[in-house]
Amino acid sequence: MSSDMQAINSFNAVLQSLYDVKPPISKTKMTSITRVALKAVKLYKHAVQSVEKFIQMCKAEYKIPGLYVIDSIIRQSRHQFGAEKDVFGPRFARNIQNTFVHVYCCPEEDKAKVIRVLNLWQKNRIFSPEVIQPLFDLADPQNPIWEQIQNSNPELGLGGAASGGNNNVNSGGNSGSGGGASGRTIIVRDFLPPT
Repeated sequence: MSSDMQAINSFNAVLQSLYDVKPPISKTKMTSITRVALKAVKLYKHAVQSVEKFIQMCKAEYKIPGLYVIDSIIRQSRHQFGAEKDVFGPRFARNIQNTFVHVYCCPEEDKAKVIRVLNLWQKNRIFSPEVIQPLFDLADPQNPIWEQIQNSNPELGLGGAASGGNNNVNSGGNSGSGGGASGRTIIVRDFLPPT
């Protein structure tokens, strides 16, 4: 197994370890997750997809820790590599609205934390206004965008892990293991809380 794949496997393991503690997640834990993610920078697409899948499949109380993982990875990547060489932010931006649909399935009392993160992103210009404004719009449960989302994606299952659906997600891209492998499979059960 290549060292890059080992880094991704380590990242997936440390991401899943969020389930070992009840929220709120400690700064030490968040730093550990971020450090491992940045070690997997060569396979950043896999790391981003793992976080997105975690947020999609986790229970409601882990939505905010998942958002904090995104925030921590992006901010540390921008700090370490510079905003122009950050690969995580643009990759998260590609699917950010869908990710935030799942983030907003957090407990009602946590929604102010989502707005706080968005305000920080706006202030620090992490994403363009065109990317951030729809995320603010999602905060309003009466916004027509929710009806559009539900109508266009009834299988979305906005209830987190209870959504059912496909348990295997092809992440695409080259796994880095040679031999012509066209991708790798993430098993969703890896991101479900222990029962």
